[in-house]
Amino acid sequence: MVRGMLRDFADHDLESREVAEVESHVHGCRTCAIELARAEHESLRLRRAFAGGEVARLPAGFAARVVERLVLDETSMLRPAQLAQAVAAADRSTDPARTYPAQAESAGPSRQSPSTRTGVAPMGVLFCATMVLVVLIGCLAVLEGGPESPQHVARLVVVAADGVADRDGKALGAPGGIGEQQGLRIGRGGSARVDWHDLSPKMQPAASLVLQGAGEVRMVDGRPLVMDGNVEVTTNREVSLPIADGSRLDLGVGHYVLSVEHLDLSDSSLSSTGQAAVASAPLDLFVTVDVRRGDPATVVRSVGSTAVGAGQVGIYHGNTSFVPISNGADTSGSFDSGPGGDVTRSGVPLPSPSDASLSGEVLDPVGRPGVGAEVRLSLTGANGVHNFSKIVGSDGSFAVPLGRAIDSQFAVALAFPDGSRTDLGMVAPNAWPVSYNGQTLELRSPIMLGFSVPLAGLVVDDLAVPRSGVTVIPCIVDDLFGHVLALLQFRTSTGPNGSYRIERLPSALPPHQTLVLLLIDSSLEPTVIPIPQRGTLLATEWMEPAVMARLRSVRLHMFGAHNTVQVYEEISGLPPGSIAWRHTAITDANGYVNSFRAGRGRLWLRGGPNSAPMLRDLVMDEVAPLPRYRPSQHLPRPFGSVFRPMQAIPDTGIEITNSYRHQRCSQSAADTEKNANSVRVVDSVNRAVSGAHMFAVTDSGPRGSAETRFLGFTASNGAFSCENMEEGAGLLAIGADGDIGWIQFGSPGTLVLRLRGGGRVQLGEALRGDGAVNWSVGGFVAMRFELTDPTLPGLRPTTVRFVSPSTGWEAGELSPGTYTVTLGTRTYEVVVPESGYVVLR
Repeated sequence: MVRGMLRDFADHDLESREVAEVESHVHGCRTCAIELARAEHESLRLRRAFAGGEVARLPAGFAARVVERLVLDETSMLRPAQLAQAVAAADRSTDPARTYPAQAESAGPSRQSPSTRTGVAPMGVLFCATMVLVVLIGCLAVLEGGPESPQHVARLVVVAADGVADRDGKALGAPGGIGEQQGLRIGRGGSARVDWHDLSPKMQPAASLVLQGAGEVRMVDGRPLVMDGNVEVTTNREVSLPIADGSRLDLGVGHYVLSVEHLDLSDSSLSSTGQAAVASAPLDLFVTVDVRRGDPATVVRSVGSTAVGAGQVGIYHGNTSFVPISNGADTSGSFDSGPGGDVTRSGVPLPSPSDASLSGEVLDPVGRPGVGAEVRLSLTGANGVHNFSKIVGSDGSFAVPLGRAIDSQFAVALAFPDGSRTDLGMVAPNAWPVSYNGQTLELRSPIMLGFSVPLAGLVVDDLAVPRSGVTVIPCIVDDLFGHVLALLQFRTSTGPNGSYRIERLPSALPPHQTLVLLLIDSSLEPTVIPIPQRGTLLATEWMEPAVMARLRSVRLHMFGAHNTVQVYEEISGLPPGSIAWRHTAITDANGYVNSFRAGRGRLWLRGGPNSAPMLRDLVMDEVAPLPRYRPSQHLPRPFGSVFRPMQAIPDTGIEITNSYRHQRCSQSAADTEKNANSVRVVDSVNRAVSGAHMFAVTDSGPRGSAETRFLGFTASNGAFSCENMEEGAGLLAIGADGDIGWIQFGSPGTLVLRLRGGGRVQLGEALRGDGAVNWSVGGFVAMRFELTDPTLPGLRPTTVRFVSPSTGWEAGELSPGTYTVTLGTRTYEVVVPESGYVVLR
């Protein structure tokens, strides 16, 4: 009521009683006080303009834009029928034939006219007359085109916004409207929820969109055009959603998640002409279409249309076929983006559908059904690796129709609990034995979810100053084989006080795997922090703040004049060749880069074409006043001989591998009945070990590191056929309790592979009380173990163990051998026995 009188109050058009009412209200209402200040400011500006005798001419199309803005802001929640009814009523009220003077006289004035009120300034009369004149001019401009009513306008209505701006960089809030040729840009860590009202006369809104992370959506031809980023779409009816690469998604009624990622086509080796050609090329995107529930999504492209059903994920790039890829990299069954589509990796059509299916069960920690959990599965068959996804039903079971020939003896799976179960953690990728029952395949054991303690911590720099905006990404590191699986779906950022919190991390991991945090900030050195698994006792203990060092300044020279160079920097804390930070710099006329900000990792210069990149290491030839680096005299190496295949983490400059130990699988089942080239796996007392995971190992990876392939499981008698072994490969077995054993595979015949039990290392008393941790409030110490004994070629096992008073200061499950132990900044050497423990002094 009072807000409607604020404008009249600013124009001195109220009676004394109403003036007193407004003044009394605004002294206690901050919102109305602000609105009154705005109204008085606008009134003052108008008075000054009229006093000077100059009235600005309205720009062309001013009235039409005002009407459109009003429609966007004020009618965003109206149905088309309601809007049409309001327009019709407005037309009747302005019809000259509909005047009722008699009614006007009988009604009498409800309030004195401004001209007869006491205390009304003549300037108020002038202002009101002028405003009436402006409104009349606007109405005439709108009605120039004829007697048609205002047309329905397609728009995006911003319901909620955080870190959102328009295409010009102006911050946007909620509520608000986005019209034709306008756009939304979501900043790093931002989000927005918008309702899409299209031009259709059907139910509005047509769909609701949730945009998260860095990305952009534009309104083009009445539809939101997805340029980049992650978009969650819930549709109320059939709609079509365009993608910036020229493709289109025809969606039914359901819930869909889209991921649109730009390809990095920059290449410093190209000439300026080549760079310009790349910049002007059509937009090249990786697009992921995840159908969570509801009707299928149809992907319409120049090469044809493809349907993606509920529970499936379709991934495509340019004009290529649907393939199982992970964030834009062919990973032959990586679970990061879910299952593939309806063709094999080579694009060959799959066999005709059959009645084959795979079933299993997901349970929570107390044995109840894991309702709503998402299971992602990978199986091998005649045409390669096939991927599937399924939501668990109310009884905890799931069944996936295979529709193709599958001959695998195992399935690789992971699972995510339902979003409402924040007390549970995801199940990391692992292999499950499969039983055959006719055409039905069954997992021999259920997938068990575990209780997961939320991870909360603090990030500071080396001056102990809390750092906000630091990107925090949890990763799973394979201690034996050197794989790194980045859990990008749990990516978060630190808040204003440097704190972060992550839920649903794995409560437990397969043997010899570690959970770490990757911390990224453009002004600090990337840092890797090991953390306890979230289902252990240590997960509840206090964690020291993570410290990130500031970058150092170095100089580069001997690079050629006025060149754009790319330098890859290795990051410590993860297996060699698995992660790098890509820097870009421009040399001066002398071939120098005088101020190059980098960390303390090894540097490599990248060159060559994108299809066959080459690397040359940089060497330091001067220490003071600044470290100075130049290209070494070594011959360039292929990129793949230094780093594993990597993918970029958006908005960070970091590239990282995304793999796990069961990713490369044997294409056919091992026959345990054969005697030639077979092994028998036993424990330390010669008992047969069933269900041991068997891997073929070679040293053909980058810089002689291990390349592995999962072969399957040992039989109940411990036997395993090695028909699929490569010549000269080693054979490694991992028992269910983490015991490992290996042999160098040689001549035919039955071999015995003995698993070796794990020993323990106790931290000596002299190393416990260094004051780094306040034991009265909890805490733990991380010990890094690197096995120095000879193992299979390419294997350099490195693991992290956590000790505290609650663990008796003991680190367990360590394979026997000689280790180098890193504790803080100091290193020690210890020999771990096959049983019992040794004290580290």
